[in-house]
Amino acid sequence: MMLTGQNGILNQASNAKINTEQSTILELLRLEASEKMLDTESNITYIEHLKQKGFIKEEVPATGELNKVASVNVITKIADNTDEDTTCYVIDVTQLLSNPTTGLGTFEKGDVYYLQQGYLHYKSEEQEILSIGVVFKEASSVVASSDGLTNETIYYYRFTEDDKVEVLGFNFNNMDFDHTDSSSVEYAAENNIIKVNFETLEIPSQIDGKDVVKISFTNNYSSELNTDWRITIQGIKKIVYPNTLQVLGSTDVLFEDLTEVSLPNSLLEIQGGAFLCCISLRNITIPSSVETIKGSPFRCCKDLTINVEGKTSEEDFDELSTSWTYMSRHAGHASVNYLES
Repeated sequence: MMLTGQNGILNQASNAKINTEQSTILELLRLEASEKMLDTESNITYIEHLKQKGFIKEEVPATGELNKVASVNVITKIADNTDEDTTCYVIDVTQLLSNPTTGLGTFEKGDVYYLQQGYLHYKSEEQEILSIGVVFKEASSVVASSDGLTNETIYYYRFTEDDKVEVLGFNFNNMDFDHTDSSSVEYAAENNIIKVNFETLEIPSQIDGKDVVKISFTNNYSSELNTDWRITIQGIKKIVYPNTLQVLGSTDVLFEDLTEVSLPNSLLEIQGGAFLCCISLRNITIPSSVETIKGSPFRCCKDLTINVEGKTSEEDFDELSTSWTYMSRHAGHASVNYLES
């Protein structure tokens, strides 16, 4: 079992190889996006750029037909009358990697990578869909929120398969949004730093009348920023997540001044990198509702204490990564307090 079981050495090695390959494909596509954006003389879209390079081998409509083609839970549910391009663009990985081990199938049968609204997904042979990360973001996908917090907040979002909302990120620049008070945002593009003058960010529980069930701060790219795909936000000291939240996904946003996090009792899963480089965060309480923690959510944090409610040990979780408390090579692992009630 140690060798061949579900969590055995061979499976772990295979999963690590697949994860590395998926990360490589994501970065290669991001490099193509950077190349296209640097070509200021070209007016073609990013998808057209990929087509010219030979990286797209198939296109699948992503309206109501996607259910018939994929026979899976559809990641993005878009109304048929939308103006956005929701087509699934299947990637030819042989044009990116010399000897790929995944992504060699068909969209109908699975084992493919595809782009949808600038987001890279992997569809397995079991018809399960994994969101890998953002590659590019077209301006047409920017939607202003009505959370009542500030007029400057912009959320990227999409509808999940059960007609709820996944928040993909937000921006505080004025590329696609007119600020009513420009003094509230200080923009420093040369350092990928956005400074705001309010200390608490409260994520709304509903957008467009739909419950927000997942938050993944991965869609914050702006052509005004350097293309390293990460943004440092200064000024926000507290984040209040909605009481509808079920999954807290990974992030490409570094909350430099974050000292307080309020996680709801509805939360079921925390994914790797969820609190990436929150260097000012010293304490966090994980509610008893959380049963799954993947990867290292607190990577690049330091001097962190994790309080776990309703549990006595790691064995009380349904799924827990062995590296979940890891912070960094220098900081080691976070200290953990189990607060059984």
